[in-house]
Amino acid sequence: MRISTRQAFLSSVSNMQNSQSRLADLQNQISTGKKLNKPSDDPVAAAQVVKLNRELAQTEKYQDNIDVSQRRLELEETVLESLNDAAIRIRELTTQAGNGTLSDADRKGIATEIRGLVSYSAGLMNTQDAQGEYLFAGSKGFDRPYQQDGEGNYRYEGDDGQRLIQVAPELFVPSGDSGQYLFEAASDTVELNFLPATPSYISGLEIVDEDVYTDFSRGKGDLQIEVVLDPDSPTPSYQYQIKDSGGTLVEGPHALLDIANGETVEVQGLKFTVNQPAESAFVLEPEVSGVKGVSVVQPNVANALQTSVGDITITFDNTGAVNQYSLTDSEGNPIAIDGSSGPFDYESGQDLIVGGYRLELGSPNTDDSFTFGVPLSPISPVTKVQVTEINEYAAAANANAQLEIQFTSESTYDLVYATGTVSGLSFDTSDTLILAAPLGNSLGVTMTVDNPKAGDVVTLDLSGGVNTE
Repeated sequence: MRISTRQAFLSSVSNMQNSQSRLADLQNQISTGKKLNKPSDDPVAAAQVVKLNRELAQTEKYQDNIDVSQRRLELEETVLESLNDAAIRIRELTTQAGNGTLSDADRKGIATEIRGLVSYSAGLMNTQDAQGEYLFAGSKGFDRPYQQDGEGNYRYEGDDGQRLIQVAPELFVPSGDSGQYLFEAASDTVELNFLPATPSYISGLEIVDEDVYTDFSRGKGDLQIEVVLDPDSPTPSYQYQIKDSGGTLVEGPHALLDIANGETVEVQGLKFTVNQPAESAFVLEPEVSGVKGVSVVQPNVANALQTSVGDITITFDNTGAVNQYSLTDSEGNPIAIDGSSGPFDYESGQDLIVGGYRLELGSPNTDDSFTFGVPLSPISPVTKVQVTEINEYAAAANANAQLEIQFTSESTYDLVYATGTVSGLSFDTSDTLILAAPLGNSLGVTMTVDNPKAGDVVTLDLSGGVNTE
């Protein structure tokens, strides 16, 4: 194959043009400082650049939103601090005005200053941000939130909306609070809300001094009133204490001297009556004679044992190779469990089932002793009694001083009236026991029954009568 002179010449010219083009591109990159000046330089890299530029712009927008939120929240904090200062000053002035030595001119001066502080506070609540939006108007940013009516009262014209600003792809933060939330949500009076866990042995709970209670309860969440056994007393004695919602002790413990008759307590603006709780309601802190808690797990067994021996005293002995305990009755005589009078083995920190009771142990020492069984609410197979028909119940109450339910088996009972006995009544153990009159009419009373045994007796005292008006 021959290469002509023309071909060689054209090839040289083409190489020179390509070199000049690459040189021009390099010079352009040097002068602009950019490797990519047009998408055709590198389409894949150009697409990445476009994506990164878009993300950078979005990030800058998020940063702007963060700055706006921070400015609004800082402004809100400043305004609220100023409002708090004004409120403190108003309170000081109202207290000062009660001084009997002040003249009328002095009181007029105080009134003038208070009016000025009220107007100043209203102006603070109508604060606007850098964009001219009212800070506390909720979502109605350009509506003045507090306006004065013809009688001189300030009324809220905003709403309860809260402005949220996006500061990340999936994160929105509030940039302020509405006046509805900050200034309109407080009630005129302090109220008590009872939780389902309020113990039955606390009754008559009320606020007798709102100022004292408000100062005491501020920031403490839900308050818990507990009755505890005094860990330092050689014999069981009671104390009451109050904890906050986090379980931290905030009041007490204080001694209860007459709990058996229902002791009324006034503390921190609260008033309530403490009645003697059932043993299962005891709170032992941290432990009394090595026992941290007592509850009834087998009512029938505990009832039978208490009837036969009275109070039960457990005494611990750690001097041997294994830890042991012994049980004695109210007369000091040994108690036999399953035919054995002990001593019985135990391990610290574990539960003991003793005669129908569960004892939660801590770390007993040798010769530590703890007495239980009294006070104990009457034990029976009935865990709940409810009046369902007041008129029918009233009729039964007016005709009888008491009704006695005598269980003859797990599913049958005799109903004893003032004038006679109805025998052989039955019920389904899976359902609530519904008391019925001899002729089949309901007595308006239902009972929740837990594993009754032959010989168990439950008495309903009806001597107080019933008023249906």
